[in-house]
Amino acid sequence: MEKHLNNILVITQHYWPEPFPAHAFCEALVQYGFHVHVITDVPNYPHGRIYEGYEHRQRRSEDRNGVRISRVFTIPRKSGILYRVLNYYSYVLSSCLRVLFLSGEYDLVLVIQSSPVMMAYAGLLYGRLHHRNVLLYCMDLWPASLKAAGIREQSLLYRMYRRVSCRIYRSADRILTASPGFIDFMRSEFSIEPDRMGFLPQIPVCEETGEYLYEDPKTMNAVFIGNIGQAQCLDVLLQAAAIIERMGISDHGRPVWFRIIGDGTCFSAVRKLKETLGLKHVIMYGRMDPPVAAVMLGMADCALITLTGEPEIAMTLPAKMQMYLSAGKPVIASADGEIRRLIRSGRCGICVPAEDPQELAYALIRFLTSDRRKYSMNAEQIYRKQFSRDVVIGQLVREMRDLCQS
Repeated sequence: MEKHLNNILVITQHYWPEPFPAHAFCEALVQYGFHVHVITDVPNYPHGRIYEGYEHRQRRSEDRNGVRISRVFTIPRKSGILYRVLNYYSYVLSSCLRVLFLSGEYDLVLVIQSSPVMMAYAGLLYGRLHHRNVLLYCMDLWPASLKAAGIREQSLLYRMYRRVSCRIYRSADRILTASPGFIDFMRSEFSIEPDRMGFLPQIPVCEETGEYLYEDPKTMNAVFIGNIGQAQCLDVLLQAAAIIERMGISDHGRPVWFRIIGDGTCFSAVRKLKETLGLKHVIMYGRMDPPVAAVMLGMADCALITLTGEPEIAMTLPAKMQMYLSAGKPVIASADGEIRRLIRSGRCGICVPAEDPQELAYALIRFLTSDRRKYSMNAEQIYRKQFSRDVVIGQLVREMRDLCQS
């Protein structure tokens, strides 16, 4: 007898208005006719302060674009390792307590897992209590993320979270990953069978900006959008910008401007480095609402990605890549691994090795004399075939239905 898939329980620590793509998936599923209930945190990322309008138990239950949202008690991240740990485990405990009081009305559990991996516990608990399958979407691979943050493999902390991660990933009925590289890691690190895993790209949070446009006749705009943390290696971007400024490079008389949109734990450090280098053609806007960021991206001549050279980071395919492709923007990247593979195979930009400011600067100079329209058309084609919202959500719906029938 065919099982009916209608009600979906989503477990994810980070959700709108925090800058994570989980809401894009959930709202798209509502458009496909599903009833979606999200158990999430009290928004406080990335600054570690509870967002205005959510203090003092305000808006613990709300509906947005058809998605039912329940926010459980969460200790804000604030700053320092102690509050980070309290933030992680307060959500874990509160979300597990919350699902204990849920009925068995949900047909499937979808865990949208960023950091920390422990956020998945509530989904696994509900699945066990009510005999429901759990689909885990891994956007941030643990414990590899810890290693990328400087925690050594030999350390007690790393070994502990390796065991935790192994237990969680093995407990899920099916795993989808935001990068193909994650699959090889899980197979070798946790002995998870390949047929239990699959690749599902992230979908852009920004609205699609349409055709390739030059809307600023006075400046050539290189735009970075996204999180500003250690992994993003923004110091490489600033050092490349300094080389461009010193050389007086222009695009047929248009000076090259670097426009950085986003926020994160390294925002202040990056801004200080900008001031130290005396950069005149770098603007840091902070976080923007997605529609506003989409307008800025639409005015870009090219879009930028910088990542560290750590092997764990090289496995990732960040959401900004899909966002850039959706806007038809040539991508100039300083990165290894999955980013390099996609750019080179798709011929949608220029990629140089990670953590090399001089190579990034020269890549931007080469871009000025390249066939930009070709890069743009290739970017749009890749997006339509592999990463468009309809393609990705269509795949997710098929995965959920197949799992529900299993």
